[in-house]
Amino acid sequence: RWPVANTTRSVWPRSVRKLSAAAAAAQAFQPFGLLLAGGASTIAIRRRDQASHALQLAHTELQGAHDQLDQQRQQLEQSEASLSKALVQAEQTASHDELTGLWNRRSFNQRLAQAVARTKRTGQPLSLIMLDLDHFKRINDTFGHQAGDAVLQTFSALLSDRSRANDFGARWGGEEFIMLLEDTTASQAEVLAQHLCMAVAEHDFARIGTLTVSAGVTQYKDDDDDQSLLVRVDNALYLSKLNGRNRVSVVA
Repeated sequence: RWPVANTTRSVWPRSVRKLSAAAAAAQAFQPFGLLLAGGASTIAIRRRDQASHALQLAHTELQGAHDQLDQQRQQLEQSEASLSKALVQAEQTASHDELTGLWNRRSFNQRLAQAVARTKRTGQPLSLIMLDLDHFKRINDTFGHQAGDAVLQTFSALLSDRSRANDFGARWGGEEFIMLLEDTTASQAEVLAQHLCMAVAEHDFARIGTLTVSAGVTQYKDDDDDQSLLVRVDNALYLSKLNGRNRVSVVA
C-alpha cells in the first residue's frame, strides 16, 4: 500500500476563510486609503484658498474701478462747472462793455427793437436819452488814456446809480452813452437827464476835477422805428453841443 499522508484540514468553512482574507486585505490597504483622503482634503483647502484669493483680487479690481469712476465723475462735474462759468463769461463779454460793465451797443439795439415792438402794440410811451462827456479828448491828451478810462468807469457808475429799475443804460461808443426809458414821456426823460448832468457836474473826478455832460432826449412817435428814434436822439445831442454843451435838448 501506498503510505497515507497525515494532513490536517481546516475546520473553518470556506466562506469564513474568504471574509478573513478580505479583512486582511482591507487592513493592509488602510494606510493608503488615509493617504488618499488626506490628499483630497489638501486639494480642497488649496482650491478654497485659491478661490478666496481670486475673490479678493476681483473685489480689489472692482473697488479700483469704482474709485476711478468716481474720480471721472468728479472731473466731469468740474468740467461742467468750468464750462458753465465760461459760458456765463462769454455771454457777459458778448452783451456787456468790457471797460464799464454796462450793456454794449449790440445789446442795446436788441432791447430797443423789442421796446419799439412793444410800444407799437401797447401804445405806452418810450423815450431815449443820449449823453456825451464834454471835451473828453482833452482828458486823454492831458492825463492819458488810463485816466480817461477811469473817468468812463466813474461816469458809468453814476449813470447806473441814478437809473431806475427798468431803465436800460448802455455804452454807445467812446464817451457816448445811451438810455432806453420804457413807459416814460419826453418830459419825464428830460428831468432824468437834467439830474444826470447835475450829478456829473457836482462829482469830483480823481486827478481830473469836475466835468460836464451834454444830453439829447426824444420820444417815440407813431411812424417811428428803432432807427428813426436813434437818428432823432443823436440830433438832439448834437443840438446840445451846438448850443454850448452842458445842457439837455429835446427833439420831438
